[in-house]
Amino acid sequence: MQGQASTSTSFSAALYQAITDSRLSLAQIVSQLSERGFKISRTTLSQWQTGTSFPRRASSRMLTAELEKILALPPQTLTSLLPNNNTGPIPRLRNSANYKSMRTNTGGVPTFNSVAKDKHFQSVEKLIDPAHEVIRETISEHLSISADFRTITQDLSVLVRIPDTDTPTMHTTVWWTKDDEIPGEDNIGFYDLKGAFPATTYVSDFDDGLVKITRLEFPPYTTPGSLHNLSYKLCFHYDTPITETTGRLIASKMRYYSCSITFEEQAPQLVHWVVSRTNSARSDISHVIETREMQPHDGELQVILEDAEYVTCFFRWG
Repeated sequence: MQGQASTSTSFSAALYQAITDSRLSLAQIVSQLSERGFKISRTTLSQWQTGTSFPRRASSRMLTAELEKILALPPQTLTSLLPNNNTGPIPRLRNSANYKSMRTNTGGVPTFNSVAKDKHFQSVEKLIDPAHEVIRETISEHLSISADFRTITQDLSVLVRIPDTDTPTMHTTVWWTKDDEIPGEDNIGFYDLKGAFPATTYVSDFDDGLVKITRLEFPPYTTPGSLHNLSYKLCFHYDTPITETTGRLIASKMRYYSCSITFEEQAPQLVHWVVSRTNSARSDISHVIETREMQPHDGELQVILEDAEYVTCFFRWG
């Protein structure tokens, strides 16, 4: 797994340098690829050059070979750096035909069932050294619900305090249950990441699904004890209209947590904001401590929690 991460990092670095040297914008590259019969989004191409994801499918590797021509690179300059070429097969995430939706719990704990929780904790505890992990001071997130109620776009801004270490890290998780549909492999994870960079990724497979854990590292100018802000986006698509947002578990003391939600077209007349208390970071939800009935104003709602700890919160409607 470490070799795979190192190789994919080499690929992203080489691609980033080639795009920079070419003086072409991502939009121009996407357009040229489209003219040659290759389809790729600017988001995916951006993820490739930042290391958030890399080409996995055969079609993506063919596209990469065409990308070498557009960027005036010698053949195999990029394709030779792809992990499958150097480190053997990449673990497959499972057949997407068996799944229905992707979920996330960034910086928190999955809430699907106790077996999955235990597997998640086992995976995380193998990777995380608390001495190097940043402290989340505040989280601000904005959720946007599409007109057909099938897509959630999530914009996050996280203020963290840098620990007393030369190698501060932050771990995020994306997880799937056995009833979920895994998205296209080139779109797994977050995008538009600012203030940090992805270092390594670890995928844990268990009976009920998968947990993908990504370690973020920070710029060298951050100093111990200082505050630092990072932001990124997530997007999730569902087969059927959704009636609630995924619950966020705040497992440790947080100064402020703010969440807003916007409905792109007709908003529900009534939305519930639900907060549940847990006994500890590793316990199941014990009881609901607050439910607010809220009416959207101009299609938007927002809430702020102060000094929250061991709570799960989410919006519900319909």
